[in-house]
Amino acid sequence: MNLAHRRIAPLGFAVLALLLCTASFGEEKPIGRGTVLWSFDDELDAIGVMAVDAPLRIGPRHSFYFGLSTRTSILQANSESFLVQDLDYTAEVGVRQWRTGSAGLRVAAFAGQQGTQQIDRDGQPWVRYAGASAESDGFRRQEPGFQWRGRGAVVVDEREVEADGLLQGSLRYRFGNGRNRRVVFGLEAEVDALIDGSEDLADWSIGPSVGLKLRGNRFIRLFAHYQESKNPLGLGVDGAIVGIDFSEGDPGGGRRLSPPDLRGHVSGGAGDDGRLAGRFVLELLTPSFGESGDYRGVFLVDSHVLTAEDTGEAYWFYHLGVERARDDHVIGAYLYHRSNHALAEPNDRITSINVLEVGIETDRWDRPGTRWSDAPYGVFDARARVGWVINSSFGEDRRYHVRGGVRWTAPVGPGRTKPFLLVELEDGDVKRRRYAAGLATGSHSEVLLEFRNDEQYFAADQTAVVLLGSFEY
Repeated sequence: MNLAHRRIAPLGFAVLALLLCTASFGEEKPIGRGTVLWSFDDELDAIGVMAVDAPLRIGPRHSFYFGLSTRTSILQANSESFLVQDLDYTAEVGVRQWRTGSAGLRVAAFAGQQGTQQIDRDGQPWVRYAGASAESDGFRRQEPGFQWRGRGAVVVDEREVEADGLLQGSLRYRFGNGRNRRVVFGLEAEVDALIDGSEDLADWSIGPSVGLKLRGNRFIRLFAHYQESKNPLGLGVDGAIVGIDFSEGDPGGGRRLSPPDLRGHVSGGAGDDGRLAGRFVLELLTPSFGESGDYRGVFLVDSHVLTAEDTGEAYWFYHLGVERARDDHVIGAYLYHRSNHALAEPNDRITSINVLEVGIETDRWDRPGTRWSDAPYGVFDARARVGWVINSSFGEDRRYHVRGGVRWTAPVGPGRTKPFLLVELEDGDVKRRRYAAGLATGSHSEVLLEFRNDEQYFAADQTAVVLLGSFEY
């Protein structure tokens, strides 16, 4: 992968936006969405979608925002790993305005990049665009009744695909009073089209849904759609799909409520030798259960992209488990999986490891932002997990597996800005090291310089130094 090839990697566009988003979000907090789709198409088993919208209020009715969504298409899953087909993405920055009155519209102007990174295959088509959108006021709040959103954009640059513009739209009608947490039924339709001259290459879907609105503007939706796909940057599935979607509505000024909850963080930046790095973490917590009421299920997806001179990396960490939440820490038992793939390069070897593990960690471990305490020596966060390797592509020479780390946030700093140091280690059948120093710039954001050493990287150089901006949602 040469230098020009790396520079058009999708996360390069997001670097500046992520650093800007390390400012304080005020009363508006980033919000997220997670979706799992199952296809009846013979070529795809499942599709996972993660999305975040990070607004920054710049006036009474205006917000700057950064948006990122990723879609991972899985060909099949076996007992050891996942065969991933591609990683679709959209990275976008813009300005959004609220229009009150009878129209009740929300309008926005934006610029972005939409594309696909082939996994373990050569190819990375994309388009860069600038455009505008409008939507009904209740669209993001998942309100019942008729809601809509329309987006149009002009393509200003492209690679491995030809297009003059983009046209996207969503229509839905929902029956029921979701404000009182009642079940709501709906019918919805979506279109995502590339316009090339007089030809339109579109993904479109239509079908019913059933959902439940929860506390804190959270919404769970089950749906069944008929899908057709002609967009070269689209889903690539024709036929029936079913799925489950967990999302948050409009951000508000209130505190986060108890589970069920959706949270995570996004990082992006650049490093030595022209590398680009990105990370997208999504964690879903179930409602509490058990006699004491402090147990919960957890599912976490931690996705990474790292470009290199020779072979780029696309890798995922998955955690599925049950944990018990205490005042300032959690203990739990988990299934831990990691798999590595080549980014937009041919590759016939996927590496993976699966571990059963138990552990303990502080509640804010691996979540960006300032830790507040009156302790004269600062605040410590830590994780310790020990496990047994179920299977591994590295030969299973060592059946034990340990992971851990420590983060120290200094007690001094200007205002909400606090310096911190971080060490994270993984040892056993395969080793990984991560060292970082940075500045927490607010309750949900930070800038950090990382050194990584990872034996599971495909690149000849298994070390990397990257400067990242990171924010929590």
